[in-house]
Amino acid sequence: MSIVLRRVAAFVVDCGVLALYAIILFVYSPLLKPLFSHSASRSELVGFLLLTLPFGLYFMASEASKWSASIGKRLMKLRVVDVKDSRRIHFSQSLLRSAVKFLPWELAHFAIWHAFVFASNLQNVAMGALAVSYFLMVVYLVGLVRKPHRTFYERISNTKVI
Repeated sequence: MSIVLRRVAAFVVDCGVLALYAIILFVYSPLLKPLFSHSASRSELVGFLLLTLPFGLYFMASEASKWSASIGKRLMKLRVVDVKDSRRIHFSQSLLRSAVKFLPWELAHFAIWHAFVFASNLQNVAMGALAVSYFLMVVYLVGLVRKPHRTFYERISNTKVI
């Protein structure tokens, strides 16, 4: 199986792991619903703290760990390594990698809350953020499928997946 397909499979597995967390969080926690009903900014902040941050921490911690891989990457026998020496990445690299990786996701959340759910005064900015999130996703996918199969967030963080 090609590295691209293995990476996609690993991401699907990781999304499954994280989906279990989200299901437990939102299906079994009706107390959270009021936190998302006051304003776009507050809803976005709560969403960041409950979803984006834990998801990012999952990837940061697992990819900077001794295994150099998330659960999905481990199952697919992949590792995230430093581009220079193929050794384990530093936490700072993992932090940068995850922050840039999840930027489109957070921009989309900003757009959803400000343009679609609450129609705040930041609607135009939100639509611009949504366009940027789509653009970044295309950039990430192009980097993944074109040799040497390194995404934009890997190039910025000096990492690669082997």
